[in-house]
Amino acid sequence: MTFLSTLHPYPAMIADEVAEQVCRTFAKRDFNVLDPFCGTARTLVAAADRGAAAWGFDVNPLAVMIAEAKFAKPSLSWLSNVVRDLPSQLETDRILDFHQSRKVRWFSPKVVLQLSGLVQWLAQRPDMRRAEWLLLAAVLSATAREVSYCRKDQWKLHRMSKYARRRYRPDTVAVFRRRLDRVVREIADGDRPSGKGRISRGSALSLRSALGSGSPRRFELVFTSPPYGDSLSTVQYGGISSLCLAVIRHLAGVSVQWQRQSEIDSASLGGQRRMYLPEYSAYWHGGAHSAGVGKVTSFLADLSAACDEIASVVSPGGVVVFVVGRRRVGRFRVYSDQLIVKTFRDRGFDLLSNEARRIRGKMTPVIVSRAGVGNRRRAAVTAVRTMEQEQILILRRS
Repeated sequence: MTFLSTLHPYPAMIADEVAEQVCRTFAKRDFNVLDPFCGTARTLVAAADRGAAAWGFDVNPLAVMIAEAKFAKPSLSWLSNVVRDLPSQLETDRILDFHQSRKVRWFSPKVVLQLSGLVQWLAQRPDMRRAEWLLLAAVLSATAREVSYCRKDQWKLHRMSKYARRRYRPDTVAVFRRRLDRVVREIADGDRPSGKGRISRGSALSLRSALGSGSPRRFELVFTSPPYGDSLSTVQYGGISSLCLAVIRHLAGVSVQWQRQSEIDSASLGGQRRMYLPEYSAYWHGGAHSAGVGKVTSFLADLSAACDEIASVVSPGGVVVFVVGRRRVGRFRVYSDQLIVKTFRDRGFDLLSNEARRIRGKMTPVIVSRAGVGNRRRAAVTAVRTMEQEQILILRRS
């Protein structure tokens, strides 16, 4: 497994074995490796473990914070002291706002009290550097996800049933201690990546602009897994990310930016809706009058533009590795892998390999309803299988 692989239950993370296998083959010492959709940086950690310099971008501030935490170098003894000194019960006289004016409550009153006490207790810890803040923020974010009323089988802002909420009584402090203790043990037992990692907030749609001063202009390896569809209808990065950010924004040493769900989703691929574009009909056969044509067209147009940006920063002879899925929209597959191959071939790249791999262990939808969210009985009747395998594309610049 890659370093701190289980730090956070972020969705659609690339499989550890794929990240390690690709980097063993293509990531050399002193290479510059780029992931423009880095998420929580499993690809970059695997590349840095080979001695490469890893550079990552993501539009989601939560993902950037978690990725930064993996490359931070906190004091192991300091973190061990936090686990040792953390009391089983925390008192607080100030209730913090974790809901950001949401109409629906995602934390029970008891959990709000416990989270408030935990944040204030951490703020009183002495000699805390940014490295410690980052790791504690990642653990606190994962804790907030676990103790919330969100259903645990997916990464979407869907609530547990009323019956399940009445029975769900998590111990927030115990969850935080368990997660932090696991991180401490992994840091103590494992080797941190030998290469450097630099993670920044930025979009693959403006990659050349995001690569500011101090960044390489060319990369020997680009290794990434772009979203399998637009965020609003596929994984929905924004909802739970916004909920987690509303908790960790109270940690003064992190300086993370809270954003609404809509702000995160609209910055992702396909976040800005377009009308039907016939040039993308070869990659999805739903037709110009289908209900899903706007989101599919928008996603494919953005993916094509991102490929343009990526192709422009690959060194001569450099390798690009994509891990992509064929999501089903309106009963038709979205062949994003074919769009990627076509775009890169037009820019002087050769396809070295296209291998199918069964998706295992990813928090992504496998079965969805053609009817969308709504009546459960109707949804069960109209269920279709959407994503069961992913394609690993390997391309080389001539």
